[in-house]
Amino acid sequence: MKILILTGEIGYGGQERQCFNLFNALNESNSRCKIFVWNTFDIDNDDLIIAKGNFFEKIIQLRSIIKKEKFDVIFCMTYYLNIISYLMSITTKVKPIGSIRNNLHVMRSEMSFLFFIINYIFPKKILSNSKNYNTNFNCLTKKIYYLPNIINFKSTLKRSYNISKDNEIKTLSVSRLFKVKNIDFIIDLVNYIHLKGFKINHCHYGNGPELEHLKNKINDLGLTNIFQIKEATTDIEKSYINSDFLFHSSKFEGMPNVVLEAMFFGVPIISSNCGGLSSIIKNGFNGYILSNFNLESYFQVFNKLVIKKELYTKISINANKTIVNNFSKKTVVDRFKKIINK
Repeated sequence: MKILILTGEIGYGGQERQCFNLFNALNESNSRCKIFVWNTFDIDNDDLIIAKGNFFEKIIQLRSIIKKEKFDVIFCMTYYLNIISYLMSITTKVKPIGSIRNNLHVMRSEMSFLFFIINYIFPKKILSNSKNYNTNFNCLTKKIYYLPNIINFKSTLKRSYNISKDNEIKTLSVSRLFKVKNIDFIIDLVNYIHLKGFKINHCHYGNGPELEHLKNKINDLGLTNIFQIKEATTDIEKSYINSDFLFHSSKFEGMPNVVLEAMFFGVPIISSNCGGLSSIIKNGFNGYILSNFNLESYFQVFNKLVIKKELYTKISINANKTIVNNFSKKTVVDRFKKIINK
């Protein structure tokens, strides 16, 4: 089977990592796969086909590639390009599949209502990486197929459980620096924990337009020695291994890749209840999700896990098992091919 993945951008975010994870997994399963990038890209890769020219020139280029290489499936991983995958099916024999990879409320706010609806209706078959894709849009009754993210690292779970208030506790967050990611709250949380007498050292990885604002806030709170913001990186594995907690504070998500990746490495999660996390994380079993942005509520969970080492260990082990059992390459590829053939 020949599969063309259509994506809007390629950079260092979770969607991009999922694009490459799926690409590699499909190729390893004896499918032939390529990636067509519609707009921008920040990564050099020989497997990428970069669109050129204006809208109509891109359409012609994409159609030519599909016909020349005889792709069986075009899978769009970017919502606003769903309609493009459908248009390709009209003039070729390719089977179109669209996707929803973010909260529909967020995507609706980013485009006109007509364009939003068109990309929801076409193509007929759409996949979502979250079981809670339709939050605030329950009136949209179209059948959506669930396709989980692939979490794939070579490392195995190796974690030290020797944390205490007397030792430095390393916390982590990873996201692009946009308002919807709510990094202000994480800064406030780190400050709150610090003022409670904990030796906390936090690192955030990500790029974005909020960088200067966040740096100024860190400086104003006197946190420059304990809160660092570093550029996004493709080598995030070491940071997961060396972190004691992951804080996640997004207001809206699809399925936050960073949370799943951290769980694979057994990092206890304290997160906002965003995207599809409620279908994955069970409080007190494999992590914690909180329904409000209350500093004391987050602190109480953090403090409980520091004090109760047995609970910390239990959550770490169960988090890893959750990902290994549900987000492996084989599990996702088998499901993907089954959906295609329906």
